[in-house]
Amino acid sequence: MQRTFDFLRRQYHLLAQILLALGLTGGLTAFAYLGFFSRYGADDYCFTRTLFKFDNLFQAAWWWYIHTSNRYTTMFLVGMSEWFGRSAISYLPALAILLWTIGLTLALSQASARLRFPRPPLTGFMLAALSIFFTLWQAPNRYQSLYWRAGLITYLTPLIFFSYLAWLLLNEANHSPRGRRGTAVISMLAAFGFFVAGGLSETTLAMQIGALGLALAALFVFGSPETRKRLLPVLLASLLASLLALLVVFLAPANQFRLRVFGEPPPLTLVLLRSLRFAWDFMYFSARSMPLPTVATLVLAIALGWLLGHKEEGDARRTWLAAGISILSAYALIVCAMAPSVYGQGSYPGARSLIGAQFVLVAATLALGLSIGQAIRHRLANWPGWAQLANALAVIVLIFALGYTVRVTSQVLALESRYQRRAAAWDARDLQIRQAVAQGARQLTVEELDSIAGIREYSTKNQWVNRCAAEFYGLDLLLTYP
Repeated sequence: MQRTFDFLRRQYHLLAQILLALGLTGGLTAFAYLGFFSRYGADDYCFTRTLFKFDNLFQAAWWWYIHTSNRYTTMFLVGMSEWFGRSAISYLPALAILLWTIGLTLALSQASARLRFPRPPLTGFMLAALSIFFTLWQAPNRYQSLYWRAGLITYLTPLIFFSYLAWLLLNEANHSPRGRRGTAVISMLAAFGFFVAGGLSETTLAMQIGALGLALAALFVFGSPETRKRLLPVLLASLLASLLALLVVFLAPANQFRLRVFGEPPPLTLVLLRSLRFAWDFMYFSARSMPLPTVATLVLAIALGWLLGHKEEGDARRTWLAAGISILSAYALIVCAMAPSVYGQGSYPGARSLIGAQFVLVAATLALGLSIGQAIRHRLANWPGWAQLANALAVIVLIFALGYTVRVTSQVLALESRYQRRAAAWDARDLQIRQAVAQGARQLTVEELDSIAGIREYSTKNQWVNRCAAEFYGLDLLLTYP
């Protein structure tokens, strides 16, 4: 018992990190749990209706690309979810959070090992859980981005792809040199992954190209000759695949539909200026509208930077340089996220499409805090008394952060009754419609449900949602009571 107590006394900071990791796990579980109350809405009916018309996914995806949308990958993922039945839509948010957490943990474990952080697997998981937790909590429209299948596949799924692709690239950077065949295989895997991810959303495709461009620039400026030799072919293949994805998106025949709705795109100079301004507005209003999570992310990252930093004295200038690069890179990527909406619609992006920008902002805040924490550690390396005080303060911050995660988790779970009631109402109406169809009904009028998070419901008028929902159920006409 005494030996255990002595170990905990020496490793109290490790215990605080483990407790925080458990608290974050509970928070992510709460976000995932609410997803079980997800149901079809708006575009979901249109996706599934299209699948009914064709014999296989390729035909459905080609029709969608020609007539409806330039997002050439989306229909494949929707079709794969339909393989598991209509109830599968309720499991997608939990699956997305699980896959995202695993992928980001793998990537950040590689990054932690490269930065010589202690216990890379624990550190990688904690940083991944922090990034996802605060991204979902601060998401501009969490319901549309996570709990609505159309939004989840379009805007959140690319972030999952990016996590695994980042792991692939970081693993290559940390790996011993490969032969030509090994490098070719890794390059083809990365290129294929980025091409698939690029077909999900123009917003994340622009971020993807920007991130790869920044990675290439960083490789030439900061990378060693050996690292450049390993990573350059992979990054070039990834960038070329992403540019090919951009070409496929740009040449889609379905773009003519958007031109008829939104008109000709503005000049490129105006696109750039508006994107720069909108990116700044997003960063400013994100911090202003939810200041506590922003401050909590930064302070917690500073504490972790102190605890995870090297004990020996280091070059503080390089640490501050890393902090500056993190902020500028985040701003550049958010500018990229704004550009497609400005070009295609001439306006600020919809809230659901900003989940990627929110993730970048959270990640940059964490990177900034980690850099500041390490800089403080370098500064106090020769001051044992101050270092012990900073150690204690960092652990206190982690304990307060644990309490904050518990508080957020309780607020997330407070939405359970609302989501549950709506899911029950949707299920009852769904059963009513299916029973009527089984009895031979071709036209039906049912009760209208309240819209949730701005997702349009079918209504008294025969609008596009009504038509998609009618074909989804096998009806000629589906309306709601006035």
